[in-house]
Amino acid sequence: MTQPTAGSTVAIRKPWKAALARLFGRPLRVVCGERELTFRHPTEFEFSLGGRVSVSLVKAVEFLHRSPKSLRREAIFVDLIQHQLTQVIDAFRERPAEAGALLKEIGLKSFTTEYRWRSIFESLASGGAGIDDYRYVALLRYRQYLESRREALGIVFYHKTGKALIADEDELAGAPAPESKAGFATTGPATAQAA
Repeated sequence: MTQPTAGSTVAIRKPWKAALARLFGRPLRVVCGERELTFRHPTEFEFSLGGRVSVSLVKAVEFLHRSPKSLRREAIFVDLIQHQLTQVIDAFRERPAEAGALLKEIGLKSFTTEYRWRSIFESLASGGAGIDDYRYVALLRYRQYLESRREALGIVFYHKTGKALIADEDELAGAPAPESKAGFATTGPATAQAA
């Protein structure tokens, strides 16, 4: 076996250093009500959010009991939030250091309480800049949830009316903005911090 030269040792150290930083980055501690969860890496956090991206059976049954007009209003709201979220995710990619300000543009009340999404984002809002990767993961997973919710609304609407639930651009433009300026300050016991 040959001995590595000084130049090759430096070349090996740089990729290992980046890999170790990704593996052993800042852990995230999320306190939500009575529960405290610790995530050692954003991929672990992403895995934990995987079960929250589909509409729950309770919510689907609730949709079945709503009128077509109510379903249409809900779909417009979901489309608006999806549009805002896509803009925030795009801006996040370009300027990750502004994560907190970007999340404030959406507003806490725009996140559903289903699966404790609002509490999760409330927790992430209270953390410092060291948890930006976790925020990004949560935004991507929440967008998946919204896509699932929009699809469920469309299925129920079709079941009730026999028509596709198509978002009209004029309706989206004229719809009142959701309570997006509600702020993102932490209230209650939910907190997140780099551990």
